[in-house]
Order: sequence, then structure tokens, then C-alpha cells
Amino acid sequence: MSSICELRVEDLEKFLPLLAEIECGAHFDMANAEHVAFLRHRIEVYVAMGAQFFAARGDDGAPLGIVAVIVERKLHCAPSAEVVSIGTMAAHRRSGVGTELLNHAVDIARRAKAHAVFAKTYAADAGTIAFYGRNGFHPVAVIPGTNGPDDEGDAVMRKGLSESDS
Repeated sequence: MSSICELRVEDLEKFLPLLAEIECGAHFDMANAEHVAFLRHRIEVYVAMGAQFFAARGDDGAPLGIVAVIVERKLHCAPSAEVVSIGTMAAHRRSGVGTELLNHAVDIARRAKAHAVFAKTYAADAGTIAFYGRNGFHPVAVIPGTNGPDDEGDAVMRKGLSESDS
């Protein structure tokens, strides 16, 4: 069983290794100052865009996973939301924690009256695409070459929240 709580920016320090894995995978090196600076800048950008970070914690308070969601308010239509980062600690994968975090992000979007929630993931990551699919997200686009000319790109996933999407 886990509980989900909102994180302050200063709380994110404990999640840097997990955020590094989410953002960069095995390419990240915590001993490389340039890599750490990149990650800190990425977090600053998310915060500047209005991201809310939430942690799942175990009964003992240990961190189990993290999710970051941005609700984008618009002038002439309903807002939308984007899950910009989500992941669970290795020992807690396939335990339902990721689904809990994703559902929490969707609840944030619903409370903001968003019409949809979007998420991007690496297009060649079938496991993550299947995770989103099991949770009601559907692929709507592929953006090729987002990490270079020979890269698979990003798959854009969408979960509609309006009645017309049900």
C-alpha cells in the first residue's frame, strides 16, 4: 500500500537518481557534472512550466515512485494536461505503483477540467507504451528523430477525459 503526496522542489533531491533514469536511461552518469546540470535544468524547466510533482511512498515513508504533471490552461477551450515524467523505483516496478501515480495525475487533470491527458515516451519502448495502453491511453502520433536523425523518436499517448471521448 502506498500514499501519494505533493513534493516541493527541494524534495526532488531524493528522487534525482530516479528522475535521471526516467529522463536519460542508462546514458546518465551521476558522477558527470554536465549530466547532473542537464537534469537540474530539465527539472527547472518543468517547474517553470507549472509542473506539479507527486511521490508515492510506502507505509515506512520510503519513496516508491514519482510523477510530474503539467496542466495547460487555455483561453478559448478546455485545458489539457501532460504527464512529463513518471517512474517507479526498480524494486517496486510491476506492483501497481506506476498505475497509482498515473491515476493521480489523471485525477489532477480532471479536477482542472482538462479535456485530455497526454504523455510522450520513447517510440521503441513497447513496455511503456503498453503501460499507458492498459491505463486508457491511446497512441496518437509519433514524432521521429527527437533524439537525433537515426532515433526512433517519441510516441505521443492520449487519454480523453471529456464525455465525447468516453
